[in-house]
Amino acid sequence: MEVFGCRWENYTQRLRTNWQREVAEEDTVLVAGDISWAMKLEQAEKDLRFFHELPGQKIFLRGNHDYWWSTLSKVENFCREKEFDSLRFMQNKAFPIGEDFLVAGSRLWILPDDSRFAQADRKILAREEKRLALSLEDAKAQKAGRSLLVMTHYPPFEKDLKPNPLTVRIREAGAVEAFYGHIHRADSPYCLERVEVDGVPYSLVAADHIDFCPRLIAEGK
Repeated sequence: MEVFGCRWENYTQRLRTNWQREVAEEDTVLVAGDISWAMKLEQAEKDLRFFHELPGQKIFLRGNHDYWWSTLSKVENFCREKEFDSLRFMQNKAFPIGEDFLVAGSRLWILPDDSRFAQADRKILAREEKRLALSLEDAKAQKAGRSLLVMTHYPPFEKDLKPNPLTVRIREAGAVEAFYGHIHRADSPYCLERVEVDGVPYSLVAADHIDFCPRLIAEGK
């Protein structure tokens, strides 16, 4: 990532140092996608090992650059073989986090207000909308008094920050906090710090935006 400018200089060591300082073994860290540049699952082993060896449990969401992420079963079987037992992967489901929280979400995709949006993107977006719905349905089935967190890779709202079917679905599911990655330009309209959209607070948590330091989202018992 150093090719993207000086803000990424020595970012791997910075992330490791900050993570080890901020995260305890009993914590859960949510990673909103773009985990490895690898093109194939076997090539991602080094990066997955990097995360596994850091403290805490990790829940990964697929980003648009995670080409190594093939089928969920293959990814899970690979990590089982490598004994990366601190890594979990969210697709079409939700995960409880202790007694107080659970997390749901989907990668999503670019939205129709993006100038690059083309006919081919409609099919991808429709599939991601379905995956978000399945994840939120799974969260509803597991909720049992827990507070819902929603993680996406792409922001689920358009540049005008007005409600749309995605934000409505997230609000109606009862989300208390939502966050996303993907955005790396400081002048982006999506470069937001806990801004309410349709009644739900959203935050950008891309690694460079939070200075490669895990950010506390919620604290339970």
